[in-house]
Formats: sequence, structure tokens, C-alpha cells
Amino acid sequence: MATFHLELDKRVKLKNNKYNLSVRLGMGNDIMYLKIIPITEDQYQKVFVKKIGDTKSIKFRDDCNQFLNKCETLYAEMKPFNKKLYRKLVTGKEVENEISTDSLLLKDLPTRYIESNPRSKL
Repeated sequence: MATFHLELDKRVKLKNNKYNLSVRLGMGNDIMYLKIIPITEDQYQKVFVKKIGDTKSIKFRDDCNQFLNKCETLYAEMKPFNKKLYRKLVTGKEVENEISTDSLLLKDLPTRYIESNPRSKL
């Protein structure tokens, strides 16, 4: 059973006294952080702890909760769970160090080289 919640990730301090607001995914002893946006500790207190009622804070809180719901939904749909694929689906970005599914056959290498380097004079 996995648990999800919004958390100010204080493991790494960023510029201007900011920390990453993250979704913390706990699966037993395995923890995963999905970054949302850098904010200050004061901003976190106002928006998520004191729940200030101005329209910007309410909209931001709703957007973060929608992201949290997206994370929960994707987790429920993914069987079996794959961390790299999950992070890719949640963030919409390519994951570093992903294994390439391209062919490594010698006959395919020149074609792949030309496709990846259009300015080459081959």
C-alpha cells in the first residue's frame, strides 16, 4: 500500500531560502519524491498549514492537489510498478540513463548516426 502527500522537501536548500514542494510517495521502506515547484518555508506555511484564503493561494493549493491526484491515479494503474517509467509519466519528461530500445546492429548504426547528426557530410 502506497501513501501520497504534499511535503516541503528540506533535504536540499535551494537559492533564496527555497525548498522543493514535492509529492512524497512512500511504498514501505522505499520513498520517492516528485518535485512540483520551489517555494519558501513561509509560503508553505501560509498556503498549506494556515490555509490562507486569497484566490492565488486557493488556486495554487488546488493545482498541487490535482498533481497529487494524478500521481495516485497513475500509481494505481501501473502494474507492476516501475520507478523510471512512473517518473516519466508523472513529469512528462525523459528520464536520464534510460535504456535505449534502438537496435545495435551494425547495419543500423550509420542510419542512426545520420538521423542524429543532420549536418554531417556522409
